[in-house]
Amino acid sequence: MRRILIAVLLLLLAVAYIILVGGNYVITLDSYNQEALEDGCVVTLQQDSEVIKINRYWIDGTAVNVDISSVNTGYSEVWVEYGQTMQMVAVYSHPTGVITVDSYLGDTSGGMALFLALIIFVIYLSWESITKLRKNIKEDFYSYKNVTYYGITLFLLSVLLYGALLFIPVKGFGGMVRIILGTNTFVSFFAIPFALLITVIVGIGNIVLMIREGISKNNVLGVASCILFSGALIFPKFLDEYLQRSDTFIDVHRENGMGHLLNELVVNNLTAILTYLLFILIGTMIMTIRSAVRKPNPDRDYIIILGCKVRKDGSLTPLLRGRADAALRFADFQKEKTGKDIIFVPSGGKGSDEIISEGEAIASYLKEQGVDEDHILVEKCSTNTRENFALSLKLITSRGGEDPKIAFATSNYHVLRSGFIASKLGINAIGVGSRTRWYFWLNAFIRELIATLHHERKLHLKFLAATLTIVVLLVLFDFSLVFF
Repeated sequence: MRRILIAVLLLLLAVAYIILVGGNYVITLDSYNQEALEDGCVVTLQQDSEVIKINRYWIDGTAVNVDISSVNTGYSEVWVEYGQTMQMVAVYSHPTGVITVDSYLGDTSGGMALFLALIIFVIYLSWESITKLRKNIKEDFYSYKNVTYYGITLFLLSVLLYGALLFIPVKGFGGMVRIILGTNTFVSFFAIPFALLITVIVGIGNIVLMIREGISKNNVLGVASCILFSGALIFPKFLDEYLQRSDTFIDVHRENGMGHLLNELVVNNLTAILTYLLFILIGTMIMTIRSAVRKPNPDRDYIIILGCKVRKDGSLTPLLRGRADAALRFADFQKEKTGKDIIFVPSGGKGSDEIISEGEAIASYLKEQGVDEDHILVEKCSTNTRENFALSLKLITSRGGEDPKIAFATSNYHVLRSGFIASKLGINAIGVGSRTRWYFWLNAFIRELIATLHHERKLHLKFLAATLTIVVLLVLFDFSLVFF
């Protein structure tokens, strides 16, 4: 409701300013014949009744300037004659006394106030989004809302950047609408190469991943998603180009035809959706990386080591050993900084193709590295990350103590997802990420994007609905200008 009130207030202020100054307008016409203009010019009005009046006119270099004022409501034409050249400007005088030129909703004095109001409103939305992001990160660092707020903030800032680049005299309401719709084109111009680059990188990464780790549905997910996303980004451009060059039943060549309107609606709405998804992907990448590099304070009581598949002989895979090593490094760091020992909680059950549970395998490795057995608390029944945390917490709380400080160790690309699951279970834990090969990151970005869209679907749908409603209204308004 507050956003609506602010938008209405800014709109009313802009309209009030236009009414205040819009009764006068200076027409500027560039000369087609400079030599003839040197001999002077004649300015006349063609109108059925006194609609406007000419205050004065003058020649400034190669341009003729005509200062006019509104008298009554109606239509008038201003004719400028010099030599054999005649130029005409259509002028509309509205009931409010505001003058518009060229079209009924054309340029007017003070028209930039509307564009400025829009920029101020987007600045407010950006500030609100940044404020929510900062607050939410402090309250719940691993929340997928943070990804969403990052994406929305970047989306709004891109609109501001485009507006700043085009903060020039906007020619009428129609011109302003076209500039706003042009934001889609501006952003997608950079989005398409970025998405194609990501597609190539993810494709190469997944091929390497499948060669080294084996084929799975998760390995194929990244490639399929990026190809689909890039194809969708290119589709609006392809569709528009195809319809412009082809003779189909959808006639886009008539500016006032339904085919043109349909094409504009499809292209602008699809581009808006894909642009938004691109920024959510960027937000996902930012939060995944931030989660991986974040470190707990050296005051932890327990560190849960999240398990994953062990080798056939029961030894740790490089991925799982990396998680255990990350936990050991943090324990050493904490001991050095504060002198406080930490209890290791290796977590993971026994799969059907494993000879030992993941928790026991990790515990054996920790002992080999010199960790005392009384500093190890093994959880060996869990089958997924959610159970890792839930069953590990049971073991921790069974030892007594109030409000234990918990860290967890996992692969760096997996910290955000794990932290989110822990948060949902009410566990205030901070992750320690282990280094992993680059190709694991690529699928993680795609998986976290899908997870974000799923877990925060109401927020995404709400924002997208508002965005698409605005886009549809702007396209319909732009289309209606043809008939004025």
